[in-house]
Amino acid sequence: MRFTAIDFETANRSPDSACSVGFVMVEDGAIIKKKSFFIKPPTSYFEFTDVHGITWYDVRNAPSFGEQWKRFTPFFEGIDFLVAHNASFDQNVLRSCCQAYGIRYPDIEFRCTVKL
Repeated sequence: MRFTAIDFETANRSPDSACSVGFVMVEDGAIIKKKSFFIKPPTSYFEFTDVHGITWYDVRNAPSFGEQWKRFTPFFEGIDFLVAHNASFDQNVLRSCCQAYGIRYPDIEFRCTVKL
């Protein structure tokens, strides 16, 4: 079994305001790849810095979601599913960011650790 755990942080209440994402790919119970990325959101408005500690200053020079996409795709390849804590949030962020940048949303099942 191979899956990727995904966790987005957003700058504000807009689902396309991803400012960070972390990936951990697991195969047969062992971590085989992990990486986190800062993402420059569409606006400089940050509402959730107190939650995650990320500020506009941290991401102002980072690539946008669209510019980063090719760096993210290896974490979607060859997996059985994605997993996230409160998966509906991360799934909505991924879908919204893909839509905002004209990227085809990956057809991968999401599983939620809250429900599990």
